[in-house]
Parts: sequence; C-alpha cells; structure tokens
Amino acid sequence: AATAAEAQGAHRLALVASDLDDLAKKLEQAQAKLAADAPAPFKTRGGLFYGFGAAPGKVCMLFPGEGAQYPNMLADVCVQFPQAREWFDFLEGTTVPGQRPSRMPVLFPPPTTLNDAQRAELDARLFEMDIASESVFAASLALFDVLRAVGLRADAMLGHSTGENTALTASRVRRYRDRSELADTVRDLNQLFQTLEADGAITEGVLLTIGGLRPDARARLFAGAYRDYFSRVDFGPGEATLYSACSAAPFPAEAEAIRGLVADQWDHPVRFVETVQRLYDDGVRVFIEVGPSGNLTSFVGDTLRDKADALVVASNSRRKSGLGQLHQTLGQLFAAGVPMQPAGLFAHRDV
Repeated sequence: AATAAEAQGAHRLALVASDLDDLAKKLEQAQAKLAADAPAPFKTRGGLFYGFGAAPGKVCMLFPGEGAQYPNMLADVCVQFPQAREWFDFLEGTTVPGQRPSRMPVLFPPPTTLNDAQRAELDARLFEMDIASESVFAASLALFDVLRAVGLRADAMLGHSTGENTALTASRVRRYRDRSELADTVRDLNQLFQTLEADGAITEGVLLTIGGLRPDARARLFAGAYRDYFSRVDFGPGEATLYSACSAAPFPAEAEAIRGLVADQWDHPVRFVETVQRLYDDGVRVFIEVGPSGNLTSFVGDTLRDKADALVVASNSRRKSGLGQLHQTLGQLFAAGVPMQPAGLFAHRDV
C-alpha cells in the first residue's frame, strides 16, 4: 500500500524515484549520507534532497513572458494533472472558425506524418506574437494550478514582459468570476494587436515590445486602445503581493492606479533586476518560476548569486521531462522547508 501524508519537521528528506528499485537505491544513498556526524544539507542530481532548520523567508512566484514557449511543453504534466490540461482546453475554447485558428496543432504537433518543412513552419508559428504570449499564459497558469494543488502558496508574484498579464491573473489583482471572462480578454487583445498590425503599426517580425512600434502607433495604442480596454476590467488587491517591473515596487491597491500601472508597463523600461533585488530586500528568499522553459530561473539566480540564502527554482525545463522537473523542484522546496501537502500529487492517480 502506498500512502501520502503531510509532513512537517525540523529535518526533511525528499526522494524522487522512478520505481521501487530506484527508491531502495536512493534510500541507501540517503542513509549513508545521513550517517555522517552532523550532516549538512545536500541535493543530488538524481533526486535526493535533505535540509533542516526553520522554513526560509517569503516565497515569490515568477511568471515568464513570450519566448518561453516550445513544442509539446507540459504534455506529460497534462496527462497526470487535469487542472493543467484544463488551461489548454481553455485556450482551445477561444478558437473561432474562419477567424481564429486552433493553437493546438502548433503547440502539440503530431509526432509523425510531418516533413521537415512542415515542422519548421509550425515552429515558426509558435513564435508569432499572439500564439507566443497566449501559449505561455496558458502553460504558466496550468503549472500554477498544479502547484496550488500541492499546497504551495506565494507571498509575492512578479511577471516578466507579457508574463505580467499572467501574474495579474494568478494573483487575482485582475478580478474575474470564471475563465470565460479571460477568454474575452484573450480574443479582444489579440484583435487589438491584429488591427495595429494591419495598419502597419507594428514592425514586421517584431514581438509586441516598445521597440517594435512606430511612435505614432505607440501613442495610439497606449493613449487609446490599451488603456481603454483595461478601463473595463475589474482590478483590486489580490491574494498575493503583486510587484511591478515598471515601478520596481508593489502594485497600488486602488483600481484606477492599478489600471494606470498596467498600461504604463508596456510603455516604460523594464526594471526586472531592480525588482528582484527589492523582493529580496522585502524578505523573499524562495523564487519559483511558474511557466515553461525555466529561462528566468538562471537570470534571477545570477542576479542573486551573492545571496547564499536565496533559493531559485524552475517548475519546468525544456531540456527535461515535465513531470521529472516538477518532482525535482518540489523535492528541493520540501527539503528547504517550504510548506506543502504532497498528497496533492496523487489525487488523480490510481496509487
């Protein structure tokens, strides 16, 4: 019989095992390491994590923007976690026949039947502005719901580039009753970008960044359409403290001030390094990247390289299996003392 229980204690050991033989081998490894006098915290590449002492400081979840997407991202995570699959179903639900094609053939191309040219064409479409930002949005919220299912909670949140929209949603600073309201936003913003593109406002081949817009289009987008759109969206204090990479500080609590900052983020320089340093100064010691690839993790780790007490981990990696990376990260967080309920990992499995 296999059981999963919540465990809290001063000494914490986590093992990521592929089968019973692997588990026995890793238990022996752990026993040998822990038999030493006063063993120090350790981790192994194979998936063995040990830590002790008080839990670390505050937890911040980081959300990446466009550029983090890759083919078949989170495919194996979606098989095991229905709450992850639901976000890709949500994205598929925004399809409009004849207007807005399905994103799924681009995100999850068939493993066979495609020639090199067809595969290259699909890969290129994955980097089109709308598909890029939407797919990272869905994948990040998919991982966010998986982490919530195992009891992980964030004290703070921060988005990078279009990941700021994800952070607004995950933190509930952007208020919504159900996903249908988010689907409206996805469609409306996409239509807004397409209109600008049709007008020649966006430089060809450039993602929606400030450098990719002509000055007259920039004025039209930010003084008109973008601010106007978000004037109809409900904003307020969220479930976690949302930080802005535009102000390098927490978002204000008042709705109109939030709207102003949301719009400003597209028209002002990104102060991401400053914001990460501010988070550390405000007591954050654990940074979890919630989204595909893990690109932000190395960037933030480098920013905080002189802070020995900072832990920076990625919930996904494009170079590893989705489930494997997720389990390794959870093991590392558990050993570090971050509160969680591992039983959530098995809620949808026949164990």
